[in-house]
Amino acid sequence: MNAIEHQMKTLRMPSMAQCWTSLMETRRHAELSLEDGLKFLLQAEQDGRLASRQARLVKEAHFRYQTSLQDILFDSSRGLDKSKIMSLATCEYIKQGVPIIITGPTGAGKSWLASALGYQACLSGFKTSYYGMQKLFEHITTCRIAGTQYKFFEYISV
Repeated sequence: MNAIEHQMKTLRMPSMAQCWTSLMETRRHAELSLEDGLKFLLQAEQDGRLASRQARLVKEAHFRYQTSLQDILFDSSRGLDKSKIMSLATCEYIKQGVPIIITGPTGAGKSWLASALGYQACLSGFKTSYYGMQKLFEHITTCRIAGTQYKFFEYISV
């Protein structure tokens, strides 16, 4: 490991160090000007940090299904309004503090749709928590017994 790569890792810039190593291995570092090289390295670090943040948000949300809005089939039998789903994909409802409630019969895909919307929220940088109704009520009951329900409600309201 060379000194520059080691220093980048010491400064907690792993994506930049990985990009630097890649540039050195492909010998592209000689082709780039100082300004272009710095832009390239900084963009790699920024992209790496964004990807790490999104991965952490998705992991902490504990989604029931691993899905995204691109996986949704908008056929007539499901009764999904594509324009409504795509407007929810912008996450404006979160910014405005508007709750959404997904209803339907058993097996209609409510949990799946909620997971897809939550995943989209994580990609947009919002902290997300996934609870099915039964687990939510169990958690609230447990918090009430422990005397921490106010703390839990503050946690999920942020």
